[in-house]
Amino acid sequence: MSESSPVEVSVQILQKQYRLQCMPEDVESLRQSAQTLSEYMREMRESLPRDVFSNEKLAIAVAVNLIGTIARQESELVEVADRAERLKKRVLDCNEEVS
Repeated sequence: MSESSPVEVSVQILQKQYRLQCMPEDVESLRQSAQTLSEYMREMRESLPRDVFSNEKLAIAVAVNLIGTIARQESELVEVADRAERLKKRVLDCNEEVS
């Protein structure tokens, strides 16, 4: 089994080219992520007054916003998993009563 080496990928974020490295099997995912990031940054920039953020501050604002979104989704996922576990327990309890 041969191990692959990282490849260099060029992506564009807010009209600026970046050269990044990833494994060959992750190239498409990296490109899609970069495109999503660029769109997200453009939307955030357009929602703010002109020239409020440098690209660096905009990137940090986007990162903080995305981390907050991930944290909320993780919390929601835990709640869904807990609810599923409670429902599973109820079903198993009902099956024991029927038996």
